[in-house]
Amino acid sequence: MQQSRIHGFSSLLAYYPEEGVTIGVLSNLENSLPERIADVIAAIAVKKAEIVPY
Repeated sequence: MQQSRIHGFSSLLAYYPEEGVTIGVLSNLENSLPERIADVIAAIAVKKAEIVPY
């Protein structure tokens, strides 16, 4: 997982090898939670039922 934040922006690139899924999240909000967003997208991508809203 690669995450970065700079001057009001945040991003994350996550690879889930067991599921064969790669997810990129870009945000123009420095205080966003790209890791949480990536986890939710990954859960949807592999159809897991454990999706909990923030």
